[in-house]
Amino acid sequence: MAGTISSPGSSGQSPGSASGTVSYGDGSKGNRSANTGSRSVSQVAAGAPDIPRLYEEARVALQVGLRLQGRGAVTSFAGLGLYRLISNVSQTELRAFVDDTLGPVLELPEPARADLLKSLAVLSNTRFNVAESARILHYHYNTMRYRVTKLERMLGEFADDAAATLRIGVALEVLRMYEISGDTLQALP
Repeated sequence: MAGTISSPGSSGQSPGSASGTVSYGDGSKGNRSANTGSRSVSQVAAGAPDIPRLYEEARVALQVGLRLQGRGAVTSFAGLGLYRLISNVSQTELRAFVDDTLGPVLELPEPARADLLKSLAVLSNTRFNVAESARILHYHYNTMRYRVTKLERMLGEFADDAAATLRIGVALEVLRMYEISGDTLQALP
């Protein structure tokens, strides 16, 4: 891993400016046409005392970027959103949260598990709009209603519960973050 600091005056800043960012890379070497190295960028800070914080931000952004986008991506700490919070929670706590939230669905055998998780993810992405979810998944509206009923029997009612839909959405994002990276949150079935 290698870190670089953009100094004042670089990137078009005036020489008297005291702000800068920290970039962090995964150490991969690559040529200009096929760069496989990943990079991350911290937020901007006022001066040298902020360098340790900037370095940590860039390190976190690199780790999350590798999980979500794979090698070769540039990830900004400021653009991490929810993943910024998730990255600060232990894997043990994330496993417990996902299991508490989605456990009954995760315990299903394949392909039922994947099918209901896909339905739940589309529902979450459409703010639990059944008609829109049915259209996206190419299901009849009544088929989608049936799936929502089945999911609510397993997970508890969520269609009209903002807190439940938020928990489900966060749990799905945690699963997405770990499944993209090939890590399966070992304790989950």
